Amino acid sequence: MKSKYAATAKRYAKEIASGKRVAGEFVKLACARYLKDLGRSEIYFDEAAADRRCWWAETHYHIKGAWAQRNEHIKLEAWEVWILCAIFGFKRHKGGPRRFNEAYIRVARKNGKSVIGALIGLSMFVDDEEFGAEVYSGATSEKQAWEVFGPARLMAKRNEEFAKHYGIDVNAKNLNCAADNSKFEPVIGNPGDGASPHCAIIDEFHEHSTWSQYSTFKNGMGAREQPLLLIITTAGSNIASPCFEKDDEIKKILQGVQRGDDVFGVIYAADPEDDWTSVTAMKKANPNLGISVSRHYLDSLLEGARRTPSAEAAYKTKNLNQWVASGKAFLNTLQWAACGDARLQLEDFEGKDCIFGVDLASRVDVVALMRVFYEPGPDGNMIYTWFPRFWLPENRLADDPTGQYAAFFANGFVETHSEDEIDFAALRNSIKEEADRFSPTEIAFDPWRAAGLEQELSNEGFTMVKIPQTIAQFTDPMNELQAAVFSQRLRHPNNAMLNWMAANLVAKEDTNGNKKPRREIARNKIDGMIAGLMAMNRAMAQGSGGNVTGRLRVV
Repeated sequence: MKSKYAATAKRYAKEIASGKRVAGEFVKLACARYLKDLGRSEIYFDEAAADRRCWWAETHYHIKGAWAQRNEHIKLEAWEVWILCAIFGFKRHKGGPRRFNEAYIRVARKNGKSVIGALIGLSMFVDDEEFGAEVYSGATSEKQAWEVFGPARLMAKRNEEFAKHYGIDVNAKNLNCAADNSKFEPVIGNPGDGASPHCAIIDEFHEHSTWSQYSTFKNGMGAREQPLLLIITTAGSNIASPCFEKDDEIKKILQGVQRGDDVFGVIYAADPEDDWTSVTAMKKANPNLGISVSRHYLDSLLEGARRTPSAEAAYKTKNLNQWVASGKAFLNTLQWAACGDARLQLEDFEGKDCIFGVDLASRVDVVALMRVFYEPGPDGNMIYTWFPRFWLPENRLADDPTGQYAAFFANGFVETHSEDEIDFAALRNSIKEEADRFSPTEIAFDPWRAAGLEQELSNEGFTMVKIPQTIAQFTDPMNELQAAVFSQRLRHPNNAMLNWMAANLVAKEDTNGNKKPRREIARNKIDGMIAGLMAMNRAMAQGSGGNVTGRLRVV
């Protein structure tokens, strides 16, 4: 066996990262992550393991179409080699178990994702040195569960040498290896009691309305040393689904704003700003264009999509792999990152013009204070520097739907109150101390839950400005925020919790282009961004002599 596949994977990643190959944002980020990880000393890339898995996959035969008719072996494309090398090549350390125990692959229809799932399932069934391996192909319906298991069964049945070598019984509804009772079978809903998956494959996760099957598979893997939960899916239309939540998590991991060193993810999709009728958009979502999915086929679907809205929605979802009901992140993550500077020191801003924004949210969740310093730049446009401060009840570190808070706390990005709720008296003292130190010209706040804070700080002589959470109050500051980030007129100290909130920010727009901040998923907090936008509202008013538009000042 020639050691060629790892080299192919690295070359593919470099071609994506350099722009030589057309790719969407999250393929570029995934490849950049891959190349970076190859140079990390704390993990190990096992080139031999990666090569073997790809070689092993290519020992199998096609089971559909002209290739099957000609009895041809499977030939992996570069993107498939890269995926297999990433999943099976990275180890926690040399000689140790695999790094990734979960993989998420979102790719448009007809790109061979079921074949990838079948090959991974077969290899973990009999060729992963796992005694009594259990492999499940899970879905919400029997038909869908067979989309992966069916090809795997046909591969095993067609390749007699393979079945004989491993002692596989190819049965009507499962594959079984009598030597150690390993099995590979489809599952509708949850597997039975006592299931201990070594590999679980969830096909078309966007069709799942609950986390039930995912959680059951995940929880059952505890006894396995190097299990894999593989999700292969296209986009959908239900942004309340667990798949959309998982999709968002993968994006955050690839953007570097959420931890997930044990999760592999890649999303082949047209970018939101792409012309949906373009060939570029088509190429980004279909890495097998011209191979398993023909240009003629997609052109015919595109022609129908041009004519009717329903066909357009279907084309965007299934063939461009876009969530048709999802919003677009308000800020460009790379542009926001370029505004970050960990060298910024809060003490250097004492005595400078400053406005505070305070979002009290809830007693049982995040409270945000944003100290916004502002000054006119050489071109007359305002320059902003944001310094956040966050608080949480201590019990939220353990009861955390985001999976982020403990890390934020450990790294000093959020403080805790040692109760089940935020201690508002202590919070008011903290904000008062900040105000005494920096003498903000105004303190902007959401009036909800803020009566005590407003009264106490007003009595201390601070100017308190109510900012109701309406489109009228947020349109101008949101436009200014976007412009300031784009032109790097905004600076922030790279607080990881704020970076995460910036990536969560989505705009809710009306038909006139007016907007207000929102989040698509409940666990995606944006409190720091709201606090910053409220302060920016007032900074814009101060910078224009007290009134940017007649609607900004609400006292």
